[in-house]
Amino acid sequence: ILFKTEDCIIIDEASQVLDHIANTKIMGSLQAQTWCAFIELLNKANTVISMDAGLSDADLELLVKEANTDEDLQGLAPLSNVKIYDMPINALPEDRQYKPLHVLPDESLVLGQINNCCELIVSGNNHGRFIFACDSVTLPWVVSDLAIDKGISSERILIITGKSNKTAHLDKKQAPKRVEDFIADPDGQSYKYDIIAYSPAIDSGLSLKKNPPQFHNLFAVFQGVASASSCLQQLKRLRTVNSVTAFLDPGRTVKGDTDEQNMLSKANAAGLTPSEI
Repeated sequence: ILFKTEDCIIIDEASQVLDHIANTKIMGSLQAQTWCAFIELLNKANTVISMDAGLSDADLELLVKEANTDEDLQGLAPLSNVKIYDMPINALPEDRQYKPLHVLPDESLVLGQINNCCELIVSGNNHGRFIFACDSVTLPWVVSDLAIDKGISSERILIITGKSNKTAHLDKKQAPKRVEDFIADPDGQSYKYDIIAYSPAIDSGLSLKKNPPQFHNLFAVFQGVASASSCLQQLKRLRTVNSVTAFLDPGRTVKGDTDEQNMLSKANAAGLTPSEI
């Protein structure tokens, strides 16, 4: 495609696009070459519009010349040419407005709250039903085992995660047909489950927004494996939850958009108010 200088380029889900191209873990040896080609393409347009609920200062720092310190990566025009338009929060639908993000200091505290929810489920209290998001292919199975030990039927638990050598013996339990049916109609299928646990196998394109809500709790454990934007996309799958409880491990990071402060910055941009840090 030959772009002319008068073209306007629109990037939807821009934060994810930037994360993908700038992440050496994903792009490997092609990362610098791909990034430079991407910037060259954008530089040919008079206007570039980047749209994403989770856009943050970290994304701008990747794009503008003054903030980008990596000599191998080109940047766009100076920051003075960048205009930022924020949608007033009261203009958003109620299910998209700010929700508290409770950050706990230890992973075990999140699992403790999950354990409490499992007890509620076993007692017949639907307010215990929850969704668990993480950036690990093994943690969903840990949560599943915890729930089954409490007396919850495996038929009431849906695991959605990628394949891994660590979980090869469990992949057959993932029930591809159930996963496929749920992804095709999440609100219509969610009544079948008390617990849904997933890794970044789901991070966009799927929303649970049925009212009254089928799930009342959203828990997350992020260990610095996936990017901040990918983690936040996971948190936004459940639109009707009143708050989010998470553990963020700042000690395990890979190069790119993974550190705790970046996660919190993007959380605030995405409509989550960090608290209890």
